Amino acid sequence: PAGDAGGADAREQEGAGAVRAEGSARGRRGVLSAALAAAAALSPARALAAPGDFPPIADAKDREFFSAFPPFYEPYFGVGSRATIATELVPERIWSFEQEQTIGPTSCTIRSVAVRLSDGAVLLYNPVAPTKEFFGQVDAIGGEVKYIVCGTYAIEHFTFMSDAHKRYPSAQVYVTPKKKTIPIDLPLSLLGVPVDGVLGEGDRLEDGSRAPWADDLDCAVLAYDNPEAGAVPIVEAALYDKVSKSLIITDAIEKVPGDAPDIIRPELLLTLAPDVPGVDASPAPDTELNRRKGWAKMSLLVQFFQPDKSKPGSTGNAFELEWSDGYLDDFAAISDTAFVAPILRYLVYSKNPAAVVGWVDRIVDRYPFERVIPAHYTAPIDITPQEFSACFDFLRAGKEGFPLAEKSTKLLRDGDKFLSENGQPDLPLA
Repeated sequence: PAGDAGGADAREQEGAGAVRAEGSARGRRGVLSAALAAAAALSPARALAAPGDFPPIADAKDREFFSAFPPFYEPYFGVGSRATIATELVPERIWSFEQEQTIGPTSCTIRSVAVRLSDGAVLLYNPVAPTKEFFGQVDAIGGEVKYIVCGTYAIEHFTFMSDAHKRYPSAQVYVTPKKKTIPIDLPLSLLGVPVDGVLGEGDRLEDGSRAPWADDLDCAVLAYDNPEAGAVPIVEAALYDKVSKSLIITDAIEKVPGDAPDIIRPELLLTLAPDVPGVDASPAPDTELNRRKGWAKMSLLVQFFQPDKSKPGSTGNAFELEWSDGYLDDFAAISDTAFVAPILRYLVYSKNPAAVVGWVDRIVDRYPFERVIPAHYTAPIDITPQEFSACFDFLRAGKEGFPLAEKSTKLLRDGDKFLSENGQPDLPLA
C-alpha cells in the first residue's frame, strides 16, 4: 500500500538512498517471489544477488540539482530537489534509478537505466536529474560509465545529458537520429552534449560502424520525418539486452501501478484526494484510502488531461477539480496493464501508423524478450513480444486497441482533429 512505513521512511530520511526490488505484477508485498522468479529465468551464473550497498545521503543538498534548460516540469528553471530510488531489476546486470517528475500537484515517475555490460563497462540510458544521490547510486553498482545514451529527443529525457557527461567526462555520448531540441532546436554542442555517435539499426551506428556495445545490446530505431504532421520527427530507440532478454525503451508503452510508487510524495496525493475542493478538508487526512484516491486522480490527469468524472471546481485553481463517483473504476480500468499512453496514441502515433507498426514488428521479429523496461511507471513489465505488439493494435486496420473511455479521451481526440484540419493529418492505418 502507498502508506507503508518503509516507503515513508525512504522518502523522509535524508540518511539513505533507498533501494527497492519490485516485481511489476505482484506489487511491493510480492517482491521476494518476483525476484526469485526473475532469477530463475537467468542462467546459474546470473543467480539472484543481494541488493547493492548504495551510499547513504549525507544531507538534503545531495538531492538538489540545477536545471538550466527550461523544461515543462518543476523546478521549471533553477534549483530543484528530487529523491532517487535505485532498484536492481536484473541481478548484477540492469538497474533502475527512479525520480519524481512533477507539474503542480501531479506527478509521474521517470527512470534512468544502467546496464553493466559483459566487459564490466556501464551504459547509462536516459540520465535523470543530476543529483549527488543519483550519481552516487550509479557509481555504487560498480564498473566505469563508458556510454551515455539518450533514446529520444523528448525534453524530460534529454535535458540532463550534458550534466551526465560532466560527471562522466570520459564516457562516449550517443543520441538518436533526427535529434532535435525542444522548444528551440539548437546544436547539441551548444548544450554541452558532445556527440560521439548516432544510434543505428541492429548492431550498427548510423554511419555503418559497429556499436561498441554490440556484443551485449542490439538496437531498433523508430525515426521518421513527418512532414504531413509538422516539422518535428518521431524518434525512439529500443535497446535489447541479449544476456537478460530485456527490452529497454523510453515512452512506447507503460504500466501504471494500482498503488502510488514510493517515490511519489504523500503530500501531493493528499492534496488531490478531496472530491470537492473548498468543501472537503484539503489536504485530506493521511489514510490509505486517501492516498489511493489521490493516486487515481493524479494518474487519470496525467493520462487524459481532462478525464471523465472531473470538472472545474469552485475555487478557481486549475488543479482543484471536483470529482464525481466512478473515477476509481475508471482508474482501475487502466491500471496494472500495459498500454500506449493516450497522448502518444492520439497525437503522435496516429500521424504515421505504418512507421510505428514497422518498428514494433522489427522488435518482435528480432528479440525474444521476457520483460520490458520503460522510462515511466512500473518496471520491469513482464510481457511477451506478442503482448507488446498487441499494445499497438489500434494502429492496425481491422484490429481493436486497448479500450479507453470515450469521454476521457475527448480532449485528445479533439486535439487530433484540430491538427488534422490544420495541416497535420492522420495517415492510414497499417
